Amino acid sequence: MADPIGDILTVISIFILMAAFLRIRGLTRDLGPTVPVLLRWRILNAYIAFFMIGYLTYTVIFWDQRQYWFELVVPAILFFGAIFVWVVSILAHKTVLDLRRVALLEHENITDVLTGLYNRRYLDQRISAEYASAHRYRHSLSVLMLDIDHFKRLNDQYGHQAGDLALQFVSGLILDGIREPDIAARYGGEEFVIIAPNTRLHDAGELAERVRKRIESHELKLARSGEDRQTLHITVSIGVAELTPDIITGEQLIECADQALYQAKQSGRNRTSLYHPDLSNPFEPTLSASSDA
Repeated sequence: MADPIGDILTVISIFILMAAFLRIRGLTRDLGPTVPVLLRWRILNAYIAFFMIGYLTYTVIFWDQRQYWFELVVPAILFFGAIFVWVVSILAHKTVLDLRRVALLEHENITDVLTGLYNRRYLDQRISAEYASAHRYRHSLSVLMLDIDHFKRLNDQYGHQAGDLALQFVSGLILDGIREPDIAARYGGEEFVIIAPNTRLHDAGELAERVRKRIESHELKLARSGEDRQTLHITVSIGVAELTPDIITGEQLIECADQALYQAKQSGRNRTSLYHPDLSNPFEPTLSASSDA
């Protein structure tokens, strides 16, 4: 009686483990935004595979060697072990779904729906954290504020849908133009802010010019009725400010960049202005500029 029961338990255990293994493999592929826990799922995956190999080895070696009833203990242990692993895989699946749900909610909470950049709420939190870090460790910190030139005119002439497309267009080019540690966010309306950690004013100005020229050199094509497609040439004005000892908050640093942005727009738009509080004229009007937009 022991032999067939043990054989049945062993075979069932192997099938249960195979199902658990495939389930965890699927979870590993579908983790999506929950990348930090990917290693743990792979470890669980390897753990199940290890048990499967052990069970198969036991089956091959001892398939016809059981003679007494107490030898049924090993297949029984393997069977309940397989059940345990299956339960773990079910709980793991529920955990992954919960983690993905939390990650999605967190992403939506800090992301601007239209542009895909970080939103104002996240920007306010991040600029405070970056200011505190720069102040504590004596690191440099710069902020760039961008504004789409003549955005109201674009909305009035082509409609708000075209304005939304322009915002998405500029946002994509900003993301392509900044560096990995930089943080880009939508400040409000047609204004954007880029936080540049460990960056001095001159280097931030070069970054601003790279972004400005990138936007200037691309065209936005609007879908129109029929076969005609309207092409828009979009430009931006940029103000740049660096953290100095007299700036006591991250919000004040953004205000300085906003003042530099105002100067850039007053100087003709489609240009970059740097904020210099130690000069009688606190602005260096431009690093480089194209014709007025």
